[in-house]
Amino acid sequence: MVQAGEGVEPETAWDIAVPSGGAPVSNLAGGTRGLVLRVVLAVLLLGYAVVAVVSGVGRISTLDSRVVGPMNWPYDTMAARRAADDALAAKNPRLAEAMAARALLSDPVDPAVVGRLGWARMMQGNVAGADAAFRVSATMGWRDPFTQVYWIGQSLQLGQPDMAAQRMDALLRQSPGLDARDHLFAAVGATPQGRAALARQMTSHPGWTPAFLTPPAEISAQDLANRLDVIGQVPGQALDCPAMAGMVNALVAASMVAQAEAIWRKACGASDALIYDGRFAHFDVTAQGGTRAFDWQVASRGDVSLSLTPLDATSRELEVRVSGAISRPVLRQVLVLRPGRYRLTWTMPDLSVTQAAMVRVGLGCNLGRGAAEPGQLLGEQARGGGASSRYARDVVVDGACQAQGLIFWVEPGVDVRLSDVQLVRTGG
Repeated sequence: MVQAGEGVEPETAWDIAVPSGGAPVSNLAGGTRGLVLRVVLAVLLLGYAVVAVVSGVGRISTLDSRVVGPMNWPYDTMAARRAADDALAAKNPRLAEAMAARALLSDPVDPAVVGRLGWARMMQGNVAGADAAFRVSATMGWRDPFTQVYWIGQSLQLGQPDMAAQRMDALLRQSPGLDARDHLFAAVGATPQGRAALARQMTSHPGWTPAFLTPPAEISAQDLANRLDVIGQVPGQALDCPAMAGMVNALVAASMVAQAEAIWRKACGASDALIYDGRFAHFDVTAQGGTRAFDWQVASRGDVSLSLTPLDATSRELEVRVSGAISRPVLRQVLVLRPGRYRLTWTMPDLSVTQAAMVRVGLGCNLGRGAAEPGQLLGEQARGGGASSRYARDVVVDGACQAQGLIFWVEPGVDVRLSDVQLVRTGG
């Protein structure tokens, strides 16, 4: 047997002492103290585990609406914060203020809780109380959205649009999916000075630029015009061409086609030519339907075959074949032209008169095949040891529509090689 005192503390040893007299006697005093200590330790550990579990449930409840955290206990910070959020969403600021105040009891230095308290007070019209709360949360850092939004508004009221734009930028960089971002864009961009401040922020390619270039469906005419003004002040290299699609579509829907084309050309690096990419240098035949509003758009039907062959460093030839039974529109582009007379020219090598007549071109408001006509042969051009024919069509553009469509129709049974599409204005 192990004797007490031989390297084991009596208070922690479950030992039986054998005195020299012989009969074993239990060490009840030492055993009782060891048992008590173990029970106390187990209770403390259990209590800590309960606190950790309940606190963890409270934290999870802020992330998952299906989890309800415990309330009315000393460590219900997260559950109370979640309750405050629910109350704010339900437009019940009185309950939100009470829940935020409860959360502060166990975590008085949480800026997110103080921010919710300030927002609840502001919703109740308690301007002084809200300002006091937001002044406290501002000293704890700038990661709380409620606090940031409040001070963005204060900056605008004080005539500090640059400060408002900087705070908005900081907020959206950390919370790019913020529900209130369109309201922030509208508020900061409501004045010329605010729009200039937004443009300066956008020159650094912030992550919220695509959101700014994608107006909501319900945007007002004034807010849309304000965004257009901001884009006009941003250098083209700071704008993303694919991301501009939302803004272009919104402007077209608002009958602002000319403005839509102008910002598209700016963002997409288009030249001043009346036709974009007439040499097919940037054309992608796999982009079914087109990814750029004023770029070439191709047919999305299975009976139309398209492929590209390089001609030189800056131009390619588009090979087209229709395998179906009827004529198909194979290529089109939206143009914005002033009223007047224009000449459209293009190159198609190695076609007979009959074959050339199987390619019809339309330019105007009517995109139907009936409005399209074959081109007139201009002459032969030497190219690469062979001959290439140039065709032309003269058209008159009136003011019947804001935008015109250029469209190529091809009939089945002919292999067409198309290149160097150009459009020039020939008169008023």
